[in-house]
Amino acid sequence: MLLTHRLTLSMPLVRSGCGRLSWQSTRTRGTCCPSLTVAALCASHRYQSSPGPTNDDARASGPQVALTSRTAKVKYEEVWQLWNEGNLFSLHVAQMRDFLADVGIIVDPTAKKAAVVRRMEAYLHDKDSSERHGGAAAAVGAAKGAGKEGEQGYGNWAGAGATQPETLLDLAQAGFYQGTANMVPKAFQLLTTGSCAEAVVSRVNTSTFPGFPANTECYTLSSSDATGALQTRYSKVLQWCLLNMNNLRMDGELTVELGKLLLTPAAMRYGEAVVSVYTLQQRLQLTKPYTWVSTAPESAIPLVDAFLTERGFQPVRKNARLTYEGGIKRAKDKLEVVLNDQMKVEGVYGEWVDVQTAFCTSVEKPDCRILLRSRPAVSAQDRETYTRIPVIEFADDDVNDVLPPENGQLVYLSENETRHFERLNDKGIAIAVRETKRQPLIVLRDEEEDPRLEYQISVTIPASAGSHTMDVRAVGLEVLTLADEMSTLLKEPFNEAYRCAPALGAGSVAATA
Repeated sequence: MLLTHRLTLSMPLVRSGCGRLSWQSTRTRGTCCPSLTVAALCASHRYQSSPGPTNDDARASGPQVALTSRTAKVKYEEVWQLWNEGNLFSLHVAQMRDFLADVGIIVDPTAKKAAVVRRMEAYLHDKDSSERHGGAAAAVGAAKGAGKEGEQGYGNWAGAGATQPETLLDLAQAGFYQGTANMVPKAFQLLTTGSCAEAVVSRVNTSTFPGFPANTECYTLSSSDATGALQTRYSKVLQWCLLNMNNLRMDGELTVELGKLLLTPAAMRYGEAVVSVYTLQQRLQLTKPYTWVSTAPESAIPLVDAFLTERGFQPVRKNARLTYEGGIKRAKDKLEVVLNDQMKVEGVYGEWVDVQTAFCTSVEKPDCRILLRSRPAVSAQDRETYTRIPVIEFADDDVNDVLPPENGQLVYLSENETRHFERLNDKGIAIAVRETKRQPLIVLRDEEEDPRLEYQISVTIPASAGSHTMDVRAVGLEVLTLADEMSTLLKEPFNEAYRCAPALGAGSVAATA
């Protein structure tokens, strides 16, 4: 009969010298049982921290493993939905800190949960306010934040976090541009008749010069044709602007007006009598210290009629047409309306946007303002609204503004008596000349007062003008030449009527000499 021995193993946890944990056996009964050492743990343990000091004995006596996992990152839509419900306290502090860190807000690590929640509420309130006011920066910021989670926008708060599919950010809708016309790079030119900064490079014969071989190639500089240089500079800029308009599929109009460019004292520095055209052009483009007056004397009407007849222009209708031209200012834009002689609106148009502005100035003749411009289309709702409601009415030989306030404010109104002349050039392109006798009725600025006579040359530029449908350079030079001829024609009656010949000072005379 075999005697059975029961071994009782008492295995306290001790730390070995090499840093491993070992189990040591103690023999209580029986024989021949050596000490048993086993590597107990292969994975690392995480002990809970205690406020008091810790040592090896304390860790050995009470090992505790923390079973925490990394907190999941909260999405934008969930945060906005919880804030809308007033339940931000349901989020963990780590989640709120990660959310604020993603938007660039650093929170004190020792801050309590209530302080972090208040910081979250302040950020969301500011974001919501800017979004409701339609700020472009808020739209861009929302798109950036949503892009981090693969979604765009804040989602539908009432739809349990439902979001729209991701779309590209439209700069025009975000408020960066107000229509396609403002996306076109704009040009500004200041041209002076009879002067230019260009020089002609010409080959010079040096075979008879002392010390020069007969085959030496040398050049010299000579003055260029001022008229040709002016046309070249204008034509290059015109083609560049039309190419940009063609890329955006924009229709436009090339217009030339006759009048005078008047500079304010802010355009000149103290004691400055002579200034380069390039410097003055920059000043006019940046700060606009000038006023343009479009006008011609009444005595020029017979001269212009004979001139147009010689150039092949024919009147569109026999008698002049009476219309009313008004400008309506709204909260975000301006509209132009045209009324017939019965004071009924027959045309509603958007405000012109100048893509190219060029002034061709002269000492004795009237100046020319050349505009390449476009204007956005007006919605059918706006056309129907302003066609249906009254705009003005006459009572006791006086005009009254009867436009409802919710539809804008009538800031300008004039009574126009217009005549149209037109001809087709060799390529079949229509060139129009419009004569307008303008009587302002409602004005805001002083320069808009007083009756005046205006002449305008215009050509319609379709969006396809950059292709082979139109020779842009030829049309631009033809209009510029026609305007220069009309300016020369009006030289004497213009100076007699307005006496606007410049008075040259001593400094100007010396500089000119």
